[in-house]
Amino acid sequence: MPRLFQKWHPLKPIAFLLISLLYFISFRYLIEELIFPYFLHIRNYSDQEAFAFYILDNFYYGLHPIILSTVLWLVIYVIRLLSYHKRIIEENKNTEIKFLKAQLNPHFLFNSLNNIYSLVHFKSDKALPAIDQLGQLMRYSTYNSEKEWISIKEEKTYIESYLKLEALRITEDDCIFFKADISDVNILIPTFTLIPFIENAFKHGIINKETPLFIELVFRNNKLSYEVKNTVSDNLKDTQAGIGLINIHNRLNHYYPEKHSISCIEEKGNYCARLEIDFE
Repeated sequence: MPRLFQKWHPLKPIAFLLISLLYFISFRYLIEELIFPYFLHIRNYSDQEAFAFYILDNFYYGLHPIILSTVLWLVIYVIRLLSYHKRIIEENKNTEIKFLKAQLNPHFLFNSLNNIYSLVHFKSDKALPAIDQLGQLMRYSTYNSEKEWISIKEEKTYIESYLKLEALRITEDDCIFFKADISDVNILIPTFTLIPFIENAFKHGIINKETPLFIELVFRNNKLSYEVKNTVSDNLKDTQAGIGLINIHNRLNHYYPEKHSISCIEEKGNYCARLEIDFE
């Protein structure tokens, strides 16, 4: 059977069947009509029967074990094949998730370095605090990048640290508003799920007193609702816009299939990105 599937040819099943029957008939004839009569003086067929009759009779009789063993082999083969494919699919998913997570951290790093570069270029007093804040965030990122899950409390802390870093490059106060209402701070979510929404807001939005950034994180009744609102900037838009959100969507498709939604609405210069996850 393994040889039958190595290089497929339409005539191979016929040859396979004929060879199997020839082997069966020959082996049975050797045992019943040669060995048994010689040692035990018994035989299954009369010695008056023609050899042609023996072949025709065993042609029918031999089909039963051949077909049964073939079906049994095929069932075992299919089970093993499905198990192998399932393992390969799981390995591919794990590889994809690691790749998507790896994309998020450099994305954040490039944004932060651009901000610090601007502060250093203009010799701002905020440059050194920004570097220190980035160091803290990178330590946090390094320690948690290998984790598949993280508590929503830790993710909230990460957001607060990130906002402090971004606030250093904004000259105006009271233009970033973060509201969190979490009933269970120990609920686990995929690592780095929430920060890409805020990254996109800072990258493509206008944030000042007139056009502030609003972030709301709510977890109630096993449902997470996360919303980021900002005013859109038409200047210097990144050609890689949306990579973070696309990655998040791909990851959540694996973790919460048909139990999450991501919506991004732009209307009259206002942009709203919303994430909802049902944990039930």
